[in-house]
Amino acid sequence: MTVPSDGTSAEVVAAGRSRRAGLDAEDAVARAAERQLDDVRKAAESWRNGLAGLLALITTVSVVKGRSTLAEIRPDWQICVAVITLLSLITGVTGAYLALCAAHGRPRTTSREDIDRFGGIEGHDAWRARNAVRNLNGAVGATIATVALMAAATGMTWFAPAPKTPEHIEITLTSGAVVCGESRPASSGTMAVRLATGHVRTIRFTDVEALRPVASCPK
Repeated sequence: MTVPSDGTSAEVVAAGRSRRAGLDAEDAVARAAERQLDDVRKAAESWRNGLAGLLALITTVSVVKGRSTLAEIRPDWQICVAVITLLSLITGVTGAYLALCAAHGRPRTTSREDIDRFGGIEGHDAWRARNAVRNLNGAVGATIATVALMAAATGMTWFAPAPKTPEHIEITLTSGAVVCGESRPASSGTMAVRLATGHVRTIRFTDVEALRPVASCPK
């Protein structure tokens, strides 16, 4: 057996090299976990900023254009658009929260027991990186859902049918009086008109001198 000049046996040298190689591998794994956590958090920062801008856009559009846009479509469609917009706001807030957690982690204390449970600092960092990736994936999914819901709400405002315009008629009576209002269902031989006051007036056909449809009644 060859013995090194300093008297150290070959087995001891080999064991030392093996131990150093193992430590180097552990250091490489630890550095990789640390880099992964940093990379995920940098990406999460970008998604968080994008979601913040998207939420600001949703809020602005809902407040500034919401009432005027909804007034141009039928009431049942108004409800659908409002519900979808609310859902997009919820998914946007959820995505922003998940991106924030991925970027900075959830507020919590770390005890010695937590570190020991994962086999040391390296294991604990790897667990944090996995959590960050999971939160980031959730943020990405929430962002996609938010954009899809906003696109659906916008499309509905474009293609939803307009509310039905009431049919107004102007009736000239044989007495010379003029009645104008919204046409309403009536019994045989009569016609009903809803006046601006909300009162429904019934008029016999025999009392009608002339009538014509109008876009609106004079105030």
